[in-house]
Amino acid sequence: MKLDIEKVDLPRQFSGQKFVSVEDIKSSRMSSGATYQTLKTISTVMDDYYLDPLIGFFPVVGDVVSTLTSLPFIFVALFEIRSVPLTLAVTANVMKDSVIGMLPFWIGDILDFFVKANKQNYKLIVGYVEGDQEIKRQVNQTAKVSALIIGVLAFIGYWIGTWAISLGSWLWETVSSMF
Repeated sequence: MKLDIEKVDLPRQFSGQKFVSVEDIKSSRMSSGATYQTLKTISTVMDDYYLDPLIGFFPVVGDVVSTLTSLPFIFVALFEIRSVPLTLAVTANVMKDSVIGMLPFWIGDILDFFVKANKQNYKLIVGYVEGDQEIKRQVNQTAKVSALIIGVLAFIGYWIGTWAISLGSWLWETVSSMF
C-alpha cells in the first residue's frame, strides 16, 4: 500500500519522496522509538548476558520474573503492531520458554542457556515490521499451530469443566441423600 506524501505527516527521512509504503513508515517508527530500544535491551540482557537462565535458578520466582520480562514483546505485537498472527507467534515463544524453564531438577535452567526466546521474539517483531517474507511465513505458520493448540486446549478445558460439574452434582446428590 502506497501513501501520497502530501496527505500524511511523515518522519524527516522520507522528505522528498513522492510515495512511501506503510511498511517503511512502521519500520522507521519502530527502529527510532523507545519501544524498539526497550525490546532490544530486554533481549540483550536476558539472552546475551544470560540473565534469563540465571534468574531461573531461583525456584518459581525466577520463572515468573523471566516470563514477566517477556510481556513487552506481547504488548508490542498486540497493541502497537496490531497483528494477531505475530501476537500468537510471540506468545508461543514466551510459553515455550516458560515451560522449558519449569522443567525440574535444573534441567530447564540449563536448557534456558540455549533457548533464546527474547532474541527470537525481537527478531520476529523487527522482521515482521520490516516486511521480511521469511519471517512473515514463519509467523503465520507458528500462529496456525498456536491457534490449533489453543482450540484443542479450549475443548479439553470445556470437557474437564463439564465433567467436574457433573461430578460435583453427583457428589452433592449422594451426600445430601445420606441426610
